[in-house]
Amino acid sequence: MNGGLLTDSIRAAVSEAPSLSARLEAFTDHSGKLQLPLQEIIDWLSQKDEELSAQLPLQGNVALVQQEKETHAAFMEEVKSRGPYIYSVLESAQAFLSQHPFEELEEPHSESKDTSPRQRIQNLSRFVWKQATVASELWEKLTARCVDQHRHIERTLEQLLEIQGAMEELSTTLTQAEGVRGTWEPIGDLFIDSLPEHIQAIKLFKEEFSPMKDGVKLVNDLAHQLAISDVHLSMDNSRALEQINIRWKQLQVSVGERLKQLQDAHRDFGPGSQHFLSLDLVTLTTALEIFNEHDLQASDHVMDVVEVIHCLTALYERLEEERGILVNVPLCVDMSLNWLLNVFDSGRSGKMRALSFKTGIACLCGTEVKEKLQCEYNSKVWSGLGWRERCFREE
Repeated sequence: MNGGLLTDSIRAAVSEAPSLSARLEAFTDHSGKLQLPLQEIIDWLSQKDEELSAQLPLQGNVALVQQEKETHAAFMEEVKSRGPYIYSVLESAQAFLSQHPFEELEEPHSESKDTSPRQRIQNLSRFVWKQATVASELWEKLTARCVDQHRHIERTLEQLLEIQGAMEELSTTLTQAEGVRGTWEPIGDLFIDSLPEHIQAIKLFKEEFSPMKDGVKLVNDLAHQLAISDVHLSMDNSRALEQINIRWKQLQVSVGERLKQLQDAHRDFGPGSQHFLSLDLVTLTTALEIFNEHDLQASDHVMDVVEVIHCLTALYERLEEERGILVNVPLCVDMSLNWLLNVFDSGRSGKMRALSFKTGIACLCGTEVKEKLQCEYNSKVWSGLGWRERCFREE
């Protein structure tokens, strides 16, 4: 009895063997038709992923980014057109796997040439599943990257257009401001009475162009945001931005210096001032020494502007040396020269008598009035003497 059952089992196994072999052959043919297109899809998606990466980083130039936008649009269209075929192959793979499921291996088995037909069918199903999984992940990754890169290009183009427009507007405004700055007269050429008016004008000028500060901050912030996104301005745009920053800084400095000089001049020169550009710190003795050093004893001598400037410069430098204080020598010389010319050279011939120069300086020195009057008297008497009388008095 038992022998008969064993014989039946053997017969069944023998009869099943040709059937498994036939199924394996048919299964292999079916899976092979999926493996080839799946591998082609994997290779194509990997290539496109590399091409997409090669499109970065973007250049910081509107024309180049616009060109890159068109290139990326064509790239996305190519990827999109491939979609129906990829979905078709993935759906076929899914259908195949639903008909031929495989068992997950608990532990990896070493491959053997003696695997059974059933095991080989399982291995083929597993291989198709791996291919389909890789292809699906690559497709999802590529399409997501395409969308992200499209947004990145759009945002970059928008920021570049904004920064370019802002820089052009700033350049125009700075040119206007620099034109106004070019009309400023030297402080020494201004009339004392007009100083308050000039101070007010410079304050209004500063207020009028203060919005440029926000514009400069905007373009620098945009450039920073682009750099964070790994988009660096082109050489031309970088140079333009650098010039904007330099010109804005120079304008700020010049406005600040101009306002300070005007306010200092008004403080030292204005009606309410108790001294005249530090000349109240100069003693009459020091002034007389400077007069002698510059051969101004002959009061009828006519001094030109250059001679006056040299004498005033020596006077202020001596003041710095004797008092140990810091004096804005160029400004003091300009303002003092302006005052002297206004008083003693109303016709602006550029000349004045040495007596007039000495009288003006003596009046402004920090010396008692009596001593100033004595000096004035001596100068006039001295200038009225002939050369023989001067020599006799000197002896």
